[in-house]
Amino acid sequence: MAHGGKRPGAGRKQGSKSDPQKALVKAGDASAMNSLGALYYNGQGVARDFAKAREWYQKAADKGDAIAMTSLGWLYQNGQGVAQDYAKAREWYESSRRWRPIWLPAA
Repeated sequence: MAHGGKRPGAGRKQGSKSDPQKALVKAGDASAMNSLGALYYNGQGVARDFAKAREWYQKAADKGDAIAMTSLGWLYQNGQGVAQDYAKAREWYESSRRWRPIWLPAA
């Protein structure tokens, strides 16, 4: 799976944290949490921090965000912010397919 150095789901609109985004995160919006993870992953508007990206992706994944699940798989696959663990990466990729099977091509 090639991503050109960008994490999966990087096509979502990203930028620095805005007040509306902060409000959505506080309200528990999974997509906003995933976007915040992407900001930390890419270092956009914040210092690049894979561990913080993982925290936000985890929160979004816990709420069922398939893109966050894929992003967690990417982090585990590449050992970014976590110990490299191919089994966990696979679990996250498979979880994302169960939540949103159209998003990923069939293996």
